[in-house]
Amino acid sequence: MRFEICSPTLACGSSRAWTSAPGDRAYSLTRFLLDLGKTVVPIHPRAETVQGNDGFASIADASPVHGLPNVVDVFIRSDRAGEFADDAIDVGAVAVWIPVNVIDADAAQRMMDAGLLMVMDRCRAIDYARLVT
Repeated sequence: MRFEICSPTLACGSSRAWTSAPGDRAYSLTRFLLDLGKTVVPIHPRAETVQGNDGFASIADASPVHGLPNVVDVFIRSDRAGEFADDAIDVGAVAVWIPVNVIDADAAQRMMDAGLLMVMDRCRAIDYARLVT
């Protein structure tokens, strides 16, 4: 599976990341995925609309509407990444992508033990560019 380009993607992150300027990494990656034609579902406790897509308060709330998430992108600090990893495991997600400078070794081990595909401390946009050029 080439999960760097899978859909749907559940994008978990801070409210500030979704509403910030296009230069923000979370905003830019979300825009990148949308521009590729991917379904991006925002996950945030306040269930905000992000770049025109209705949000959900949790991964579990989004799954009945959008089905099994292929990729859960985590745009959050390292100290909170584990909770989203655990949620992804609980709903049966296929993969979790945790971006550059977000590292949680315990969460990585839990995901691997659960059989999830997992990438940590890497950028999907950069890796995608490497694969298609």
